[in-house]
Amino acid sequence: MCSSDLYRRSPGVFGFDEGMSKPERRFALMEAVQGIGGAFSALRCRTWVNHPARVADASYKSIQLSVARDCNLSVPPTLITNVGAAARRFIDETGGRVIYKPMSPGVIAEQGRVMVINATLVTKEMVDDASISKTAHTFQRFIEKTYDARVTVIGREIFGVAIDANTGDTFVDWRADYDALDYRLVDVPDEVRSGIHFYMTKLGLSFAAFDFSVDHSGRWWFLEANPNGLWAWLEERTGIPVSGAIASYLSKGDSAL
Repeated sequence: MCSSDLYRRSPGVFGFDEGMSKPERRFALMEAVQGIGGAFSALRCRTWVNHPARVADASYKSIQLSVARDCNLSVPPTLITNVGAAARRFIDETGGRVIYKPMSPGVIAEQGRVMVINATLVTKEMVDDASISKTAHTFQRFIEKTYDARVTVIGREIFGVAIDANTGDTFVDWRADYDALDYRLVDVPDEVRSGIHFYMTKLGLSFAAFDFSVDHSGRWWFLEANPNGLWAWLEERTGIPVSGAIASYLSKGDSAL
């Protein structure tokens, strides 16, 4: 047993001697991952938030969508493809506006500049066969919403925050401009809470940050659930006691596994 609880959030990268060659650095990196990562993963701690293996599994967007559907959460029609004709057909058949969204964090660093790729509205005329064939792309029906909701979950505690966008770009993807957002507390419907708890159990998670869009009829649509999502800025803006809930969860030694 380990002597203390562990809270893991975005650990830094390994650092190596600058005099090492590229092959040596690659080898050293693999050894560090196996040695340090393996040692931490093998610890018999009372609680992980979350265990690294659970984070890895739950980070795949395809798994998130599939599990959410199994948990009776509403999931927008979604297509993952690198075939232009399939993407154009999906856009035609969806019957509404469609967005492209990255499956990874969507960050490109090049020549000292960092670019973030947010969700973007697309038309079938924008789908270029040569470009789309280079890798997998995600297309999803855009939910005509009244607001977005970030639901932060730790153990059995659920904290719902409505996110109101005040610009066109943030209405499509609220991450486009945090200064253009307003926040307010919101009650999470019972059926959504039930689906969230089921989702957490199925993926063995103790923490996750869920993103929903709420349409004009009040229906909550699941977009994604980040097993390592941000929450501190919402605690600062709304007062939701996430840090206290994490401390309480760890101190009690509860486990979602």
